[in-house]
Amino acid sequence: MMTEKSVGVVVVTHNSGDQLRETLQHLGEGNNPRTRVWIVDSGSTPSAVPPADIGDRVIACANYGYGSSVNVAVREGLDADWIAVINPDSRIALTELERLASIASESGVNVTSAQLDVKDESGGHFSSLPTPPWKRRERVLRPMENGFIEVLSVQGAVMLIDRETFHQIDGFDEDFFLYFEEVDLCVRARQNGSAVAYFPGVSATHLGESSSMEVQPAWRAAERARGKYIYMKKHYGRISAILSALKDVIASDAPLSVARHLTRDPRKGLPMPARARSN
Repeated sequence: MMTEKSVGVVVVTHNSGDQLRETLQHLGEGNNPRTRVWIVDSGSTPSAVPPADIGDRVIACANYGYGSSVNVAVREGLDADWIAVINPDSRIALTELERLASIASESGVNVTSAQLDVKDESGGHFSSLPTPPWKRRERVLRPMENGFIEVLSVQGAVMLIDRETFHQIDGFDEDFFLYFEEVDLCVRARQNGSAVAYFPGVSATHLGESSSMEVQPAWRAAERARGKYIYMKKHYGRISAILSALKDVIASDAPLSVARHLTRDPRKGLPMPARARSN
């Protein structure tokens, strides 16, 4: 019989509106009384701040970005066997998250996710990652004996990290704002000896881009390029990062606009590491 594992769910929201309520309704109730659902509001406009009576706790902070806001929840005391990060545009039941955490614990998997609603063999996750042009790109998509599929990184829309691994690698790197933070976490977890894999026996839906639907496409492209630049610089050096950013800017639909966005720090003036503003 599997040992029941508690899950600390973090839903990071930024002007997510009704998407957040739908996600919480879909989560429903869990089986483990220690499981909690915390909402971290990352700088929403006043009219879009979630009410205090949804979830088990609502934490307000400035717009620090995705991974940094998850770190805020952990610093504020969210304690469970597994930390689950759920986008406000993702749909999965809390009982399924608890089941996935228990199966992963029994299987020795440390960072995991569900099968997302895509039809490719990677389950919506990352079997290869960006590398410098002179380096052969690694590909990992290996079935494991326990039914998991090993990948290089799971997607941040729905991801679970066991508590020990989260603390061993110091959570999310707060240099990242919105993109590539989950990839960096998975890479560091693998370097630390942890297993990263998704489980096809549990399914989830990711609608996509709920917090950035209303922003300009150039802003979104710039933030993707920024996240990739930080990732490449951290893992492959400055030259690789510059080449990657140039390629992304040139390939975008509006290179000049993307380049202008990249000159603006999305978190200018915010104190780091990220901290709660109020509870």
